[in-house]
Amino acid sequence: MPVLHFMDTKIHKIENIHVEAPRRDILARLKFNFHKTKLDRKTLDLFEKTLSLAVSVCECKGVYRFLDIKKITDKKIVLSDGTAFESASLAKLLRNSSKVVMMASTVGKEITDETNSLIAKGRASEAVIVDAAASEIADEVMNQINLFCANIAKKDGMKLTKMRFSPGYGDLGVENQKQFFKTLELKKSGFSLMESFMIVPEKSVTAIAGVE
Repeated sequence: MPVLHFMDTKIHKIENIHVEAPRRDILARLKFNFHKTKLDRKTLDLFEKTLSLAVSVCECKGVYRFLDIKKITDKKIVLSDGTAFESASLAKLLRNSSKVVMMASTVGKEITDETNSLIAKGRASEAVIVDAAASEIADEVMNQINLFCANIAKKDGMKLTKMRFSPGYGDLGVENQKQFFKTLELKKSGFSLMESFMIVPEKSVTAIAGVE
């Protein structure tokens, strides 16, 4: 009987990812204290109306790719395609992994345009809500991609590490966005990379997890 392998090394795109807006996380980002503050009806109505607007302009999608680990030391990881990361923290995370999955998520450009439009119209409160919603929804899209990849790994009798690392976290410098941009061919998916290593669309997330 042939052995099926679900974790190929191709670049895979996922379009139209459905996520529920994480209201509690969005409110927490807005510094709302659930134990001390109660939203009045007017404020709550504004929040819900603006959140609906934010969700409606989100274009949730992502990219992922599995790669074998070719070499790993205490401070460096080299993948099968030549991609290399220098990070003691990441090396520690991957110490029991034979593969990695590299991922990118975004909610698209339109939501940032909407934030800027609201600011230009003097509707700062709504702009702040939309911006907070965009950040948390982008993280939730990444959670969905992570879960999707975990299910793929499970089919091969493996599992993802409980944690994932993003450039700018710990000693994995933000300049590592270059590796994600190249390895995932993000330009083909409508992303661009600024000199500051910030990815556009602004509300985008990249991450790497191990496969054990």
